[in-house]
Amino acid sequence: MKIDEVDAAQLKKTIIKSLRDIKKKRVVIKSAYKLDDEELKLFVDQLPQLKDKELINIVQPSLIGGFIIEDSEGVVDLSLLSSLNQFKN
Repeated sequence: MKIDEVDAAQLKKTIIKSLRDIKKKRVVIKSAYKLDDEELKLFVDQLPQLKDKELINIVQPSLIGGFIIEDSEGVVDLSLLSSLNQFKN
């Protein structure tokens, strides 16, 4: 699934807002498949706040697509599973 430029800009704003004041050095990125080094680098390139953080990728196939970012401050859920559950409710 590709993210168009409008969605990418909104996504970036949402994530930056959520990660703004992270004190801890560890960020968990849950995804439906294992992210390779290049994909993890894209997160860091788009979100400079992650530059000095330890990124941990956890594979969670039930997400279907997208990802969840968790840190000590909160969770940003941008998974397809979450979107589908919103329609369900």
